[in-house]
Amino acid sequence: MDILSFIIDKLKEAGLLTGFRIDETNRRGAVTHLLYADDAIIFCDDREEEVLNILAALVCFQCITGLRVNLSKTRIFPVGDVPNISRLSQVLGCDWEFLPTTYLGLPLGAPVFSSAIWNPVISKLRNRLESWKGSFLSLGGRVVLINAVLSSQSTYSCSLFPAPKGVVNAMEKIQRDFLWSGSMDKEKIHLISWDVCKIPKQKGGLGIRDLETHNHSLLLKWLWRFSSERESWWRELICLKFPSASSEWSSGDCVGSAGCSPWSQILKLKHTFWKMARIEQGSGCWTSFWHDHWVEGPCLAEKFPRVMAAAVFPSSRVADHLSSVGGNILWDIPLKFTLRGGAERERECLMNLLEIIPSINFTAGPERVTWLPDASAGFSVKSAYDHLRADRHFGVEDFPFKVVWQKIIPSKICTFLWIVFHKRLLTRDNLKKRGIQLPSRCPLCEKAEENPNHLFINCSFSKEVWWRMRSFVRIASTTVDNDDISTRIMRWFCQNPSSPWQWCTKVFLHAFCWSIWMERNSRVFKGEAVFPQVTAFRTGCLIASWVSAAGKVDKQVVEAWVLTLKSKLIPRS
Repeated sequence: MDILSFIIDKLKEAGLLTGFRIDETNRRGAVTHLLYADDAIIFCDDREEEVLNILAALVCFQCITGLRVNLSKTRIFPVGDVPNISRLSQVLGCDWEFLPTTYLGLPLGAPVFSSAIWNPVISKLRNRLESWKGSFLSLGGRVVLINAVLSSQSTYSCSLFPAPKGVVNAMEKIQRDFLWSGSMDKEKIHLISWDVCKIPKQKGGLGIRDLETHNHSLLLKWLWRFSSERESWWRELICLKFPSASSEWSSGDCVGSAGCSPWSQILKLKHTFWKMARIEQGSGCWTSFWHDHWVEGPCLAEKFPRVMAAAVFPSSRVADHLSSVGGNILWDIPLKFTLRGGAERERECLMNLLEIIPSINFTAGPERVTWLPDASAGFSVKSAYDHLRADRHFGVEDFPFKVVWQKIIPSKICTFLWIVFHKRLLTRDNLKKRGIQLPSRCPLCEKAEENPNHLFINCSFSKEVWWRMRSFVRIASTTVDNDDISTRIMRWFCQNPSSPWQWCTKVFLHAFCWSIWMERNSRVFKGEAVFPQVTAFRTGCLIASWVSAAGKVDKQVVEAWVLTLKSKLIPRS
């Protein structure tokens, strides 16, 4: 493709191919072609001579390389009114179509909020779900698929286009329905709000990606590249199209028809970007004193508009305000008038301005942008996402992350305990809140109203299972107090510190809650019941299976523990 690029450049130099100009007024920034791998876009005028020149270039390319241009896959796309488009397609020997089209997997020529951009993304999500047997997956398995697959389906489109709110809502609805029902078509109760699910796991959520914030994080990457890739060709074209009179670190605003372009939407995030980035001074020759973000917080023009209004040079650079007196570098801010008696407010603002300007060691080198969330590594989409989400986290500050999410325990059990922590299991009190009328008595003891605290802590059946297992897993006696189930989970590691028995103590809470819930469901839906010691033994078997699968403890030790458990809990008849 380098040869084709060379041939087209020669056509341009000879005046045989005009392409299109970014800056029509000053006739600068001519673009004739874009090449990527084996895909090419060539721009030309609507004159037959230029199309013939392109055809000659393609024939020349074929003769030199031996590669053949596939005209059956080639298309001509008119931009604006091109009355002779049919004739041009005949000359080139290919078909013609109207925009938009698809290039490199993204829509080309579509309005920024067009359905042509987002309908394929939503269709891809739906098609992916149709190939899965979601109803056969546990809740934990569906969480893994959402985080690993569904949340990434829109990344490519979101890296260039801002997703409309309606599109974000549609994509998140697909994820919500799949999470709770395993399908897009089935309606099931959503146990926990979607906002909580999007909180990081460390704060009590499921760590599901917030698509709107992720979209913004991906778009911020363009602003970072614009400010750091100062010699890049694409940045030069942006500056020609949207020149800025006040800053070298940002393009000018998009006006007119350009106000609906992708870049115009990216520019709407520049205030967000400069809250996370700052210009580190070199010589001070590139940075606008008033309009660039080289001090902490907003730029000086936003902080001190009255002083800037009085400034002699509102478009000056930082270096313009530096003066040397006796070997010392001083700030010099010339104003249009002297700040006398009637300008107390301006004088106060000027003094405040001089106080916040940092003492900077200016060097002869160029200025550069520093990424504040991670100054050493620089910009990353992840650090931008984490920073943007930090202000929205409303989760549990001291959520017991290490208790709930343990690698040796199946994800469906961890997700179950997460629901238990939030007290959103469909116990009879929660069903009653949702308008489902059922007997309120606990199916295990039939003595009190069923709710999460009663089921796992106060129920006589659960207490007996707990006490029968206590000596086998070395549970501290303080854990049998009638506390809240969420509190018990939060205090689990504190009340049960590290010990030789930690291998079973660590995972006991998961096994206990799961066994109690399974016994409860067996009585409700099957009418089958067992004694507490049987449930206790099942709890121990769960612990043994998890620990053995992880290979954390010698297999013989685990087997001996299970045999002892069985002999004590289920004596021979």
